[in-house]
Amino acid sequence: MSVRVLVTDDHGVLREGVISILDDYAEFVVVAEARDGEQALELARRVQPDVIILDLMLPILDGLQVARRLRRTQPDVKIVVLSALAEPAVVDQAKAIGVDAYVSKTRCVEDLVDALRLVAQGEKFVSPGLSRYTPVVKPSGTDRNRQLDLLTLRERQVMSMIASGLTNKQIAHRLGISVHTVRSHRQRLMDKLDVHDIATLTRIAVNWGVLGQ
Repeated sequence: MSVRVLVTDDHGVLREGVISILDDYAEFVVVAEARDGEQALELARRVQPDVIILDLMLPILDGLQVARRLRRTQPDVKIVVLSALAEPAVVDQAKAIGVDAYVSKTRCVEDLVDALRLVAQGEKFVSPGLSRYTPVVKPSGTDRNRQLDLLTLRERQVMSMIASGLTNKQIAHRLGISVHTVRSHRQRLMDKLDVHDIATLTRIAVNWGVLGQ
């Protein structure tokens, strides 16, 4: 019997890549794909997949919000996080919510199929090395590690988009939120990181691998 899979990522190319990988395995059938958190919940309710592959950096509702809601509304669905975020605090938070697997996007080809097979059998999976991951940062008197762990997923999204050169209006459109909300996220993340200009914020985003997530 095939494992029915819902693929969720806001980047169409990445969704296509995941689907291409799974197409080589008759045991998996992709029944739907979603581009944001709200659509993921709607499709999960409608098509009732066995497994949802879930990015964390999603527009409208982030992946952790989606996972929390799924655990309340569809507790039997298996959740496989596929994310570029590799900080232990994020992995631990996802595990605490009840995700069944956490796969690093850098190891998608190596780990995704194994993760899907294991969760379908009721097992858990985390990509090797995630719990030992230590981001590389430039020397600084500020503890960037601790500070970045304090950022919410939405603040990380805003940070990535600011560093990519998007305006507040463009960020608001992509995330489905107001410009005022973008400004609030922007101010909070800069306060948490104790930075006061976009150039410094961009350097931190690049050093921590947040840029482009």
